[in-house]
Amino acid sequence: MDLAIVSAPQITSRSFDNGGFAAAVLDRMAEGAFALDGNWRFIVFNAACERVLGHTASQVLGRSLWEVYPEIRGSDFEQRCLAILADGHEATFEIDSITQPGLCLKLRVFPLADGLGVLVLDVTQRRRVEADLMQALTQTEAARAWMDALLEHAPIGLAFFDREGRYIQVNRRLAEINGIPAEAHAGKHISELPPVKASGFEPALGQVLQTGDPIPTLEITGGTPAHAEAERHWLTGLYPIRGRSGIDAVGAFVLDITERKLGEHQMRLLMQEVDHRAKNALAVALALLRLSRAGTQEEFAQTVEGRIGALARAHTLLAANRWQGADLRLMLEEILRPLAQQAGADLNLQGPDLRIRSDGVQPLSLVVHELGTNALRHGALSIAAGTLDVRWHRDPSGQGLHLDWTESHGPAPVQPSRPGVGLSLTERNIRHQLHGVLAMAWPQEGVRIHLDLPRLLADPD
Repeated sequence: MDLAIVSAPQITSRSFDNGGFAAAVLDRMAEGAFALDGNWRFIVFNAACERVLGHTASQVLGRSLWEVYPEIRGSDFEQRCLAILADGHEATFEIDSITQPGLCLKLRVFPLADGLGVLVLDVTQRRRVEADLMQALTQTEAARAWMDALLEHAPIGLAFFDREGRYIQVNRRLAEINGIPAEAHAGKHISELPPVKASGFEPALGQVLQTGDPIPTLEITGGTPAHAEAERHWLTGLYPIRGRSGIDAVGAFVLDITERKLGEHQMRLLMQEVDHRAKNALAVALALLRLSRAGTQEEFAQTVEGRIGALARAHTLLAANRWQGADLRLMLEEILRPLAQQAGADLNLQGPDLRIRSDGVQPLSLVVHELGTNALRHGALSIAAGTLDVRWHRDPSGQGLHLDWTESHGPAPVQPSRPGVGLSLTERNIRHQLHGVLAMAWPQEGVRIHLDLPRLLADPD
């Protein structure tokens, strides 16, 4: 739009004092200043304006605004100037330079009696500083948000201490470990709150503050309100936090390793138990070889193989239960069911679910194997019509087992004139290994056996 023909208040031109004191003041101003007459021609253009706007006074004086700066036509600056002329009120605003990209100007525009006066200040550097500051603040806020998220959701405890050994901040996980609200830690000395009461932590903190060297790992033991009834174990590490003047604080992580320590202890016990059981199994196997008798080499091999197999099944059951005992019903099934299936005899097992102590699994397996093998050769498991009923229950003490073995519908039993190797092995295991009592009878209907084993069962869950 051609402002020369815009219907706006016409201002009568008059002379402007360009010399003397006023000219000297204008040329020494840090702020740029220019003035336009009623026909929008430059009548003042000081030295600061030359530096900011990139033209000299000789290039602009006497020429119109649009001759010097054609880019201004129709711009926001032009519209603001028209509005100021119309209402007679000055205005201050910032604009991006149209003529020089990247330049930001702060303008104060005010009406004169016969034109407009404009004060110009280059605020580009200030804008850049503000932008850099805003970016830095944004980055700082983002870093703080990341740190807060880390503190809030980290799966390990995190704590920060000042140079006096007082808590600055802890995260939620450490508050859970200690059993004390996070806010209750602030300002408290490490000696006032667990788990740092544990031996070793406070000296380690002092060492980091003194030497500036981190302590990557340190195991400590103590108690907390969260677990007052039991000793707890933690893995911790300490590291210095350095500022401009040296070490400002110390950070620490805390990981509860109580379960791991218990697991390591149980693993050591388990390895000792496995070692003991392996040695015991070898000893029993050698004893079985010495005690076994048979008429032929093939019968001897079958007898030994059966007894060693019973030992192997006992170890399999123990291993499946981490050497913590074995299920009685499962043990009876695995030993007796294959024997009953050989002749198609019936096997009935009735009793509650009970767990055998670990030291009773091996001898009881051998006892059941010997009784089952005898029933397979001479008793109810030797024919399809035979039936073997095994029933059991826990005695009132809770640790004893009563077991009844009843054979029926098989060949009439014959009481041996003297105990054979199998019966001798059975009696020895019951008396010396299981500390129990064996009672046997040979009625016409079939063999009857009662086992009273007072210390066989594990404690009820």
